[in-house]
Parts: sequence; C-alpha cells; structure tokens
Amino acid sequence: MAAVIDWEEEESLQIVRRNYAARLWEMLEQPPMDAEPVIFAGKSGKKWKEKEVRAWLLENAFPTINYRVAGYQGKQNPFPFDKYFGKSNTGGVGLVLVKIKDINDFGPQFRAIRYLRPHMEKLRGKIRFAVVEKTAKTLDMRKALKAGLNESLESELILFKDLEGLGDRPVGNHWHGNPHKYRLTDLSEESVNAFFEAYHAGKLPTYWASLDEAHKAPEDGELASFTFDEQVFRAPKKTGTLVAFFNDASVGCADCERGREAWRSVQKEVLSTKRLRERLRLFALDQSRNEHGEQLVPGRLAQPMVVYYPPGTAAQRKKRRRVMHKMSEHFTREGILEVMNDLLEDEDEGEEEEL
Repeated sequence: MAAVIDWEEEESLQIVRRNYAARLWEMLEQPPMDAEPVIFAGKSGKKWKEKEVRAWLLENAFPTINYRVAGYQGKQNPFPFDKYFGKSNTGGVGLVLVKIKDINDFGPQFRAIRYLRPHMEKLRGKIRFAVVEKTAKTLDMRKALKAGLNESLESELILFKDLEGLGDRPVGNHWHGNPHKYRLTDLSEESVNAFFEAYHAGKLPTYWASLDEAHKAPEDGELASFTFDEQVFRAPKKTGTLVAFFNDASVGCADCERGREAWRSVQKEVLSTKRLRERLRLFALDQSRNEHGEQLVPGRLAQPMVVYYPPGTAAQRKKRRRVMHKMSEHFTREGILEVMNDLLEDEDEGEEEEL
C-alpha cells in the first residue's frame, strides 16, 4: 500500500512497516523490530529512475519476520507464497512453522521467533523469514514443500539458504530436493544459537524432506528421507545394500507398479535364504514422496533403478556405490536374483584374488 503521509520541501520515498509485537519486545527490554522507516536514497534535485525504485522496493519488500495476523474485517489471508518463493525473492527463506488454533492468538508465534531475532537481523537481505501456521488452510502448501507435516511438533524452523528448484527455477534431472535446506525442531535459545553457529560454519546436514514424516517408521524394506543415511550408509560394515528407486505412476513411471511387486518378491526371497540375508539388505524408496541426495538416479524414471552400496564404511559406500544397470533393465524376480547372485560371486572371486 502506498500513501502520501506528509509534505516536504524535498520529496522522499519511504517504507514504513507495521509492527505487531512492539509491546512484547518492550516487555523483554528490547526495541521493536523494523521501527525505523526505510528511505529511498535518491539523488538530490534529480528525478527518480523507475529501475532504481523498483530494485529498492524489491530489496526492502520483506520485513524481518512476516507474522500471520487477521486481515481486513478479521479475514485470514492466504500465506503470500509467490512473494517468498517467487522470482522476486533473490535470497532464501526461513519458514517458522507454528501450530496455531486461533490466528488472533499471537502468543505461539512470538514464542517461536523470540530467540531467532538476532539471527534474523544478521541475515536480513539474505534470508526472508516468515511464520506459517500449521492449519488445514496451509496443508496443501506444506505438502507441496514437504514441510511442517509433523503435527506433534508445536513449532520448527526450516531454512532454505537458496530457492533452487522452487517456483519456476529450473533444475537438472538428477535433482531430488534442495541440498541447501536445513531444519531445527527445538527453538530454545541454546538450540537456536547452536543451529546458526553451525549454519554460518557450513556444518549443518541437509534436511531431505518427506511426505511420510508424519507417519510412523517406514514398513520393513521401505526407506524414507529420514531413514536413508542410517539404513544405507551406516549399515553393518560387512553387509551390502541394494536400494530400488521408484516413482509414482502418475509422474510417468509406468513400470514402477509392476516393478514394486517383483522387488517385494525378491526381498522375501532374500530374507528366507541365509546366504543372501547375511550379505545383502534390500530396500525400496519412493522418490515421489521422499527427497534424497543420491545423484546417480534421475528425477524422472521410466522404470525402477537399483543402486548398490557395497560393504564398508559410510565413506567407502559413497565412493564405491554404482547403478546396477543390468538389474534395472531386467526388472523381474528371476532377472534380479540372477544379477544378485552374479554380484556375490564376483565379490567372492575378488576376495580370493586379494588373498
């Protein structure tokens, strides 16, 4: 909204932000956020240039934190998704997801962002912070982002350092989620400070998001984003791991549904055969629902694809992992078992050569 607020000898362009939490900050003996107007630094006596004004407006269009409050006549407006995830935002986004029963109850929002303040101010201009209420009205948006779906959490922070792959931003075919996305589920002062210290040091692990996070642990033989590293890279050192990656048929993987049946049959065979179960673990991952960091696998699959993570340490597994092309191309129960047995025989021969 733009308005003429006063007459001056020299015209000026200012952004004056509303501040909903001024009294609460004062109670904590802190000044309100965004209290001072932002003034366009035009050159005295010269006309403003549209390009410069536009750039200034975009740069300063975001408050330190965007609260969720009732709008005109008490109406609850939708979250401004395009503003935060559209191309006008050249920085990142910090989503503070909060369980809110009544949009007029400001307490949960303020408690969630209280200890974030110094870090939000430090990252001003780089990360745009905003509260998102965990309600039915934001569920579709949260599902699209695979964020804030765990209703057992009263509040959490998901930090996007950049917006790769979001909005209309193009990505490569081996992109499986923004690798510069981080998460904090404990917004206490100590945890917040430790989180941002690690963020600035570049030591935070990527948060790979999942549509299945709100559910219980995955079924036996299934992987989710939040179990991938533990089950694959930190598996017993003497055991190899085969992961079959699937897409939903709705995104073009016509053979995936049939392939899932074949893979489940092989998993049962491995569990019932001592020689196989002592040396191999088999998992399936639905990458339509689960982000992951495995770049050997395309984002869009026409058929299931299997990656083998050989026995060893996490570092050795990452270095020596490979796509099982023959297994992926002959994705039947018999074809998979044949390649699997060949794999173990090759490993046995390799061990004998080393001896």
